[in-house]
Amino acid sequence: MADITLATLMKYAEQHFPEDFAKLPTVTSYIDPKDTYRSRCIMRIDADEEVSMTPAGYLYYDEDAVKTHEPFCWIVTSDESDTDSKLNAFLRFCFMSHGYNGYSSRFRGDFLLQFKLACADITGGMQAKDVFVNNSSDWSARSAVEPHVPSVENKLIYIPDFSNIAQLHDRIEELITAFDALKAKIATDQTALEQVVNVSEAKTRDLEQQFTSFKIETQMAMDDVSKDNVDWMKQFAAGKIELERLTAKLIKAQAEIVTLQQENKELRNKLSGQNETKHVAHSDRLHGTDRHI
Repeated sequence: MADITLATLMKYAEQHFPEDFAKLPTVTSYIDPKDTYRSRCIMRIDADEEVSMTPAGYLYYDEDAVKTHEPFCWIVTSDESDTDSKLNAFLRFCFMSHGYNGYSSRFRGDFLLQFKLACADITGGMQAKDVFVNNSSDWSARSAVEPHVPSVENKLIYIPDFSNIAQLHDRIEELITAFDALKAKIATDQTALEQVVNVSEAKTRDLEQQFTSFKIETQMAMDDVSKDNVDWMKQFAAGKIELERLTAKLIKAQAEIVTLQQENKELRNKLSGQNETKHVAHSDRLHGTDRHI
């Protein structure tokens, strides 16, 4: 997979989340190139904190330290352990903005999605900060009284976690997709069960017809034995053997009918359960899908 260029990334952002992307602070206002060596290129957040990237495209940084600075402090920590974080995606964008290769192909996960979520976190945090500051009276006095609350100029500002609209929207879309998949699966399972029931019922009817034929053959064999007077003892013995054979077949056929009837009963119960599940899923869709969020 080829690396995404800055032009391509900016075009994607302007098409998919233009408002959040437009509100981002200028990259040069919070991170600058420091040095470029053969082994790696380094960008400086402040005098003490740096982010470096190797020629192979791997990022090295202290996440806790980086997130003590704006705008990185607004990025909510990702929970997925098997993918790179939103912070990682945004730092690659910073390198790209300064003319370096961001090596998006080295990113473990959906780079564009994580960059989108990082931008949403940053703009949401900046807006929350503005609301927090604008609603605070005599901010400098409060800062002096409450030293654990930093001043406006200080970049080490933390605001309680605010709901992320982009993440909420994505979650709703996931639930809708999952619900549609569940409906399709229920419909498929119901059709399959109906087909199995139909086949079983047809087999039961066939066995019942065979049972009737066996009864007729048995009666005919008995009639033949009673009517035939030539060598009646021999015919009687042969008829008795034939009767026993047919009787055994009848018993076997009856056992198969009982078994199939039980299977049909179980299949109908399962089909009934699938219909109830479909009804409940449809009811949840109509009366409160958002309670699963």
